[in-house]
Amino acid sequence: MSFIITIIALSIVIFIHELGHLLAAKWAKIGVYEFAIGMGPKLIGRRWGETEYTIRLLPIGGFVKLAGMDDSPENTQFSTDQDLYSKKPFPRFVTISAGSVFNILLGFIIFVVVYTGFGVHLPSTVIDSIVTNTPASQVDIRPGDRIISLNNIPVNDNGVRFMDALQQVPPGQILVQIRRGSEILDIHVAPIQQNHRWVIGVMFKLSDTPTHFGPLKAVQWGLKTTMTSVEMVFYSVKMMATGDVKPKEMAGLVGIVQMAAYGYNQGFDSFLKFIAMISISLGVFNLFPLPALDGGHLAFLAIEVVRGKPLNRKWETIITNTGFALLMALMVFILANDVIHWTDRNKVLHSTSSPR
Repeated sequence: MSFIITIIALSIVIFIHELGHLLAAKWAKIGVYEFAIGMGPKLIGRRWGETEYTIRLLPIGGFVKLAGMDDSPENTQFSTDQDLYSKKPFPRFVTISAGSVFNILLGFIIFVVVYTGFGVHLPSTVIDSIVTNTPASQVDIRPGDRIISLNNIPVNDNGVRFMDALQQVPPGQILVQIRRGSEILDIHVAPIQQNHRWVIGVMFKLSDTPTHFGPLKAVQWGLKTTMTSVEMVFYSVKMMATGDVKPKEMAGLVGIVQMAAYGYNQGFDSFLKFIAMISISLGVFNLFPLPALDGGHLAFLAIEVVRGKPLNRKWETIITNTGFALLMALMVFILANDVIHWTDRNKVLHSTSSPR
């Protein structure tokens, strides 16, 4: 059941992406031959207006076939002024980027729904574990300690407040007051920066009961979580580029299904948040300036704006097809990697479940 629901959820993420392209193309008066969910042979299809809407056999991927990008002999019903490349740069920019924008918006909306409907288990100020080779591991801070104040400012309601307060203190030694049993201890520690944030190296236990947010607070937290998810995409790409990520830590479609199914078994709210992060990741990664991705088309558009004329369509097609072939090769590698490391990933998932 969790596998089936995961496939449905990922299909929704792809549907929203392609819907963004479709609506933007209709707004820009660009001809749309087909709007497809899935890949492979067509199962069902129906034509509304000038566009055929289809569902295909494999519930992986989808596409919007635009006039100008696929003008095969059977696709000739649109006039020249409905061609994608006949439009000015701004309508083309909107049409190409709309899929990613819709994915990011979907992730944001899911986060808001989760924070209002399901609530969130905020970190408490009770320390669950100490990260090795961090400032906290070098002083007398222990699991089970409860942080009371930071530089004499009370932060005993939740760990989020502590982390926010930590970003406001000047660099150098800080005074952390903790409760250990019946004792109150004052401990000096010097935070370090990781990913542009000050940390001391503690992991907090999650609260036992969820906190439900009102609409305004949920929107604020939704925006914050969305931005964090966007930053994580860039951070992950950086780690892959520098070789800090091992092959067994990479996940493709099979790995995503595996992790999403695990999230579903952990709770529907965890599942929804995972799908939100996948949607945002898809949206952001698609904007990278790589051939065959939406970002690659945006890069060609930027070159056209700078040059004052488009690249030769022949060369653009060659570059795009080459990029697509390389992307497919990478996907095959990651697919094989997913299968090989299926058991290892299961062990990691079950050993890192969040305490509640």
